[in-house]
Amino acid sequence: MSLLRCAAVLVGVITTAAAAPFAWNGWQFHERNLPKLEEAIARAPEYGVNFVVFSHELFRHIERILADPSWVAELNRAGAAAQKQKIPFYLWIHELNEIPDRFLVDGRAQLDDPALQTYLDDRYERLLRAIPGTAGFVLTFHETSHHVFRDSRVASRLPVPERIALVTRTVHRVCQRHGLKLIVRNFFYEPYEMQWFQDAMRLLPDDVIVMRKDTTHEFNPFYPPDPFHGQSGRTELIELDLGVEKALGYDGPYAQTAFLRKMVNRARDRRLAGAMGRARLLADRPFDDLHEVNLYAFARFMADPALAPETVLRDWAARRYPAEAVPFLVSALQRTEFIHHHGRYHLGWWFTKWIGEDWDDYAYYFGRARLRSNAKWTQDPRDAETETLIYAPTPDFYRRVLAEKDEVLRAIAAGAAEVERAAVHLTPEQARVWRDGYRALDDAVTLLREWVRAYFAHRIFLLHGDTDFRAIARDALARLEELDRDPSRPWGRVADSPHRYFIDKFALELRWRMANRTRALKDDERILADAAKLIAPDVGAK
Repeated sequence: MSLLRCAAVLVGVITTAAAAPFAWNGWQFHERNLPKLEEAIARAPEYGVNFVVFSHELFRHIERILADPSWVAELNRAGAAAQKQKIPFYLWIHELNEIPDRFLVDGRAQLDDPALQTYLDDRYERLLRAIPGTAGFVLTFHETSHHVFRDSRVASRLPVPERIALVTRTVHRVCQRHGLKLIVRNFFYEPYEMQWFQDAMRLLPDDVIVMRKDTTHEFNPFYPPDPFHGQSGRTELIELDLGVEKALGYDGPYAQTAFLRKMVNRARDRRLAGAMGRARLLADRPFDDLHEVNLYAFARFMADPALAPETVLRDWAARRYPAEAVPFLVSALQRTEFIHHHGRYHLGWWFTKWIGEDWDDYAYYFGRARLRSNAKWTQDPRDAETETLIYAPTPDFYRRVLAEKDEVLRAIAAGAAEVERAAVHLTPEQARVWRDGYRALDDAVTLLREWVRAYFAHRIFLLHGDTDFRAIARDALARLEELDRDPSRPWGRVADSPHRYFIDKFALELRWRMANRTRALKDDERILADAAKLIAPDVGAK
């Protein structure tokens, strides 16, 4: 595609975005990589972006940042890049995070101590002196040292909504003194925690902005939308993932256009002020990588939520590839949302975060299905039944999970065939990128199919002593180890190890469990008891 045509398409996005139905259109940056940040910020106006947020690895622990002049300098350079584009930048903060020991008694933060509020006030004043250009803060109450909604981490006479309000007002006062905005975020693990947050909103000044994820708790395509969207009575934003959180991993094409369109339309229908997308800069050249499709799609839907996903994909492909290849590549891209969502999740349930993630930690993924249960969010008896079957699978349930993975592999094969039809019109390098991407998807789901065979067959054997399923589990583990050793599969190599994705540790764990049924089942009881403690409210204990 000519540079002139490419520029015209991008200008079209900007022009349309100027009349968009949303006042707020943001990107959230995670990676501490200044060259990529500066490039992304310079490119942001092309996508209609009018605010950005620095978070996660880029900005989280305030005291550590303030103690590191080079880190402060990087943030100020990134902030200056945003200001050059006339784009406000916000800092993502976590409270009560890493507060001094003088405010702790038996490891619990003394929330009612007025000196703690004074300390927080001073901490943000010091932060603003170090990074003076920020437009405000995004405040979250999770991923922090001391959760205000847990008595085991915080001591307070206040009910939880008032604790949330107390900390929020402290930060808000700092913002007021400097003419800054405050956005508070409702990331919580349990429905009752989200209700506490909603109750706290009634106690806060009207200018405090609310941000909620698209779905309950986490970026999960099988969770229901957050039921509180649009119910805060104030300016409200929706937070979206633009290509990593719901994916199998970092490798392979993934266009979640249908999902993005659905959630942008929800934001419009609930009269939200706008959206913020997680713009992960993981690729070597993130604006040339195939995952840029989600940045592009987000911009297009924010400008016009009525657009069809196929139209957006066709326009994206037309910017990059010869016209003859576009229909085939669009078809291949359309399959990737199903591939990632049904490849990574098991009948809609969350065990591990990405392909291979935490395969070396049985307690994590065994307890995870309970902690991340769909049923607690939907209250649907069918989900409650599925949760039971996940922990006590039947042969029929085993076959259903396996059939899902077989369907995903068929979709991958069909997409790979579309890539081959496009390849005759592509340069060798363009064709290589697409072929390698689909090979990565095939590898990921082939591994997950064997994981399913091993995991659920081993569960049936443990619970019922069915030796046929023990044989299935052993065969699946042997196949995983064969795939682990395959030199033609470069993905997921573990540092300082000959293995991929901790397959060796997963196989070792399951073999031990099948050889020690009684001890393994006893260990399961402990893991689920620990999960139950995390799920239960931790307030009001005497």
